[in-house]
Amino acid sequence: MKSLVKDINDILAEWDPLDVGKEISLDEYRSYIPQIIKHLENEEDLVICLESILIYSLEVGYDKCNEYHNIMVSEVAKKILNLKNQNKNKNLK
Repeated sequence: MKSLVKDINDILAEWDPLDVGKEISLDEYRSYIPQIIKHLENEEDLVICLESILIYSLEVGYDKCNEYHNIMVSEVAKKILNLKNQNKNKNLK
């Protein structure tokens, strides 16, 4: 589980929707990881979770009607879900 948390944090830091820079971003988004982990069952739920964080917590001006914003959130969700699947496969071995 620690590996999953670290890997999700790395993805969020790389994404850096607040554009605070790599060093700060490693701490900036850590508090959202428990919320994100609760929504790892499917991509749609995870996208809604990420959108909610962007709109209500980070207040970055995310626009659900903006195609670029939708693509970025979807790509981040897919990266996170891929991590979950990789960790699940490691645990099966």
